[in-house]
Amino acid sequence: MFGILLGVAQSLTFLLLTLVTGPVISRYGIARAMRPRRQALTLCVTGSLVVLATTINTSVLFWFAVAAKVTDLVLLGALTAPAFLVLYQPLRSN
Repeated sequence: MFGILLGVAQSLTFLLLTLVTGPVISRYGIARAMRPRRQALTLCVTGSLVVLATTINTSVLFWFAVAAKVTDLVLLGALTAPAFLVLYQPLRSN
């Protein structure tokens, strides 16, 4: 199961790096490129808390946690890490 989930996460990361990361950072900048990860994780945690409060079924809560982790891996590798790399590049003296 972990191999399949990590394979899906890496495939999505590759697609986002190829098609989305460059245009998003170029158009919206570094700060806005790092926001989707925080927003997606907030939604996953909020959804998990709602499920925890409304149902006893732990399998639904487990899959919310799995979705949160996969989302975190994908957005960290596709948007946040490249934005940090751009942020810490040395600037020319002029």
